[in-house]
Amino acid sequence: MGIEIRYEKALRSVWLFLIRKSSLAILLLSIVLSGQVCAGPGEETQLLSGLRKRGLFEIAEYHCRNQLGREDLTPRERMQWTVEMVRTMAQEALNLPVDQRVVVWNRAVDTATRYITAHAVQAKSFTIPVATQAALALAKQGEFLRLEAVVARNPTTEMQGARDKLRVAAKELNELVQEVDVQLTMATSTATDEALSQQELISIKQRLSFYLGSVYRNQAVTYPRGSGDRVAAMQRAISALKKPLSQLAAEDSLVVDIQIGLIGCHRELGQWPAAVGLLELLQKSTLEPSLQLRLRSEQVRLLLAQQDLQKCVLLLEGPRSVSGVTSPELDLARLDTYISLWHQASVEKSEEQRKRWEELTVAAVTAIEQEHGEYWGRRAELRLLEHAGSHGVPSNLDVLERTADELYRKENFTDAVKAYDQTADLALAGGFDEIALKLSYKAALVVQQQGDLDEFINRLVTLALRLRKQPPAATIHMLAIRNIAAVMKDDAQRQLQFRQLLEEHLQFFTAGTTVDQARVWLGALVQREGKWDEALALYVQVTTTHPQFIDVLQQLQLCWDQKWVAYDAVELAQQPHPLIAVIDYCKSLMTTDDGQWLKLWDPVSRQAALVYGRFALRLPQPKYDEIEAILALAAHGEMKPDGKWLAAANTLRIVALVAQGRGAQAGELIQALGESSPQRWLEMLQELAAIAETAPMNVQQQIAKLQLDTISELQGKLGDVNVEYRLQWDLLQADASIMLGNAKSGYELYARIANRNLKRGDIQQRYAEALLLSHAEVHLREALVQWRRVLVGHRPRTDQWYAAKFALAETYIRLDEREEAHQRIRYLKATSGLGNATWTKKFQELLNRE
Repeated sequence: MGIEIRYEKALRSVWLFLIRKSSLAILLLSIVLSGQVCAGPGEETQLLSGLRKRGLFEIAEYHCRNQLGREDLTPRERMQWTVEMVRTMAQEALNLPVDQRVVVWNRAVDTATRYITAHAVQAKSFTIPVATQAALALAKQGEFLRLEAVVARNPTTEMQGARDKLRVAAKELNELVQEVDVQLTMATSTATDEALSQQELISIKQRLSFYLGSVYRNQAVTYPRGSGDRVAAMQRAISALKKPLSQLAAEDSLVVDIQIGLIGCHRELGQWPAAVGLLELLQKSTLEPSLQLRLRSEQVRLLLAQQDLQKCVLLLEGPRSVSGVTSPELDLARLDTYISLWHQASVEKSEEQRKRWEELTVAAVTAIEQEHGEYWGRRAELRLLEHAGSHGVPSNLDVLERTADELYRKENFTDAVKAYDQTADLALAGGFDEIALKLSYKAALVVQQQGDLDEFINRLVTLALRLRKQPPAATIHMLAIRNIAAVMKDDAQRQLQFRQLLEEHLQFFTAGTTVDQARVWLGALVQREGKWDEALALYVQVTTTHPQFIDVLQQLQLCWDQKWVAYDAVELAQQPHPLIAVIDYCKSLMTTDDGQWLKLWDPVSRQAALVYGRFALRLPQPKYDEIEAILALAAHGEMKPDGKWLAAANTLRIVALVAQGRGAQAGELIQALGESSPQRWLEMLQELAAIAETAPMNVQQQIAKLQLDTISELQGKLGDVNVEYRLQWDLLQADASIMLGNAKSGYELYARIANRNLKRGDIQQRYAEALLLSHAEVHLREALVQWRRVLVGHRPRTDQWYAAKFALAETYIRLDEREEAHQRIRYLKATSGLGNATWTKKFQELLNRE
């Protein structure tokens, strides 16, 4: 089966790397590219190792899978390819971000488990190398968890997780040692395609001891330094490492690995003579370049443990490479030396040296990743995080932040969040609240990018309240609210959360654009619930600089309109008049601090003038001259008002002028209106109708005459307006005729409109309401017919349905047919009920009416 082009290109990129190794690699590479391999993986170790070293895990895994798909594999070859597959996956996991790492590690273990399950009977000894790789994958997980636990927000819990993982790995390795002993009793001296030989099993057992030593050593450093558990685990590591030494030939490569491991154990226990003795012994040996460099790294670490920094510096002045080979272990030792020198300079308060070693440390971390890959780069970052995190001064916090930023740029989001969180905690502990807020906010944004909306919102809210004295806190809290607003729709739980956060925002923050926005949104919520006073209390606190302040004024007007409807005669007779509150509020938006009218008017102050005018006209004794003067003044200024505002303002002025008997000036405004668009004419007539609803009777009639005169004058100029426009125009004419006392012509026009729009429930209801304005029996009888039509158009037990039922009963009472009205109400109560508390009260009042 052929390889995809991207694999082919990537494999060719390895060519130059391998060509320096041997000509066999070139042959193997060409074989891989052809997709047909007949040799076993033992002959391709260099190729697969090269792919893994270059980070080309996907290609290496593809190649292993491709070979495992062959039907001509011997049991030994299948085992070997499975080992390479598991090893490849395990190494790939080490180079992945934390949130992707576990999945690949689990895949490696699952691959091994499937193989062991399938071959436990026929090729039992072959399951041992595969199971060993699975155990090593667990061990590597434990090691990485240990490394990251040091910089975790909850290091105790994380370290326990690492310890548990290492314990499982040790258990599995010990069980494999026992299984090897069992297989040794059945093995032969000859290696075959069906089973491992005695010598192979002995070699595996020796390596298992080495692996156990490494696991125990990792376990040891999960315990506190100097603790009995740490010492005991390190002693177990030494025992496991020493066990195979008596059986190995001096030239066996495993001997050097074991001795280097023992040096590390003795160093951890402070056993300097033992560590130095092994080190000097190995220095006398002839070692390949990679081992020479590893040995030098152990020498550096030994000097660091003894706090001999000067000798460390001298030792590191030697070449970084031997025969072109470099070592990640040596580069990590170099990094640790820089970190120690950085810390020493900080303690000695040598700023120049501190800055120098800090810069070298950061540069070394970057260099390690570039040269040795993601795994070693992450280990270097963890070293840096551990040091800088244990000294939360601003300069170190800056290093930690840049490290976290780099993790984010590499799309290692989970690690980036952890780094931001840890640095924020350190900043907060050190009293650097501004830095803590910035870092926590970055962490929240990364969480948002990962798609976890609830965690993102929770982080924003927690951060904002935790550091609410910081200037950006209110904006961060509002960002959480906006994110909920974007997704709440019909979600009751989200809507409740939205409201709670709005109330919380007003509780903890007192001023600013976000507070204004919270007032607007919360005001809208309580307004929808009919809590007019609560809504008004919020709206009047919104500052005029709010971008939607004009909308706020419009909603404020609507709330006052609802309050106006609810006022009874007693409340309206009180002093001061209930409307004085809204009038004074609007005046405050139109005057200077010393009480003078504004000279420069803007859209906000002009809208306030409109609201003021509408409510000032409802007072028992309106100041018509003042109303007209303010609106005339508001029309002037550098910024000209838009046509819609001007039409509304002129309408109010016309009413005020007419009420003062200044008809000529009112006529001028009407004439000016005639020069605007027909849409403005309709808006003016509708505005006049709205004003008339709440005006005194004498003013109502003046307004009605004004409407009819305007309609008469502009009728011929209408031209081709649409059907809806003409309908609204005719309805306004009918209403004005009735209000002026021309009931006959008004009701005839209404009847024609209603007959032409039989399917329009709103028109039928408007006609029915108009008929109730009359005291004539003929009109009231027609109202009965009309309300029955309205009733049919509404679903039973809805507000509109009860309104029609109430109107019918009220009409019968006005016709002096009280018994009919009472029977209808009693029947309604017995069948459908009288509705909610409001409707029940209204029906009861109707029954009790004299």
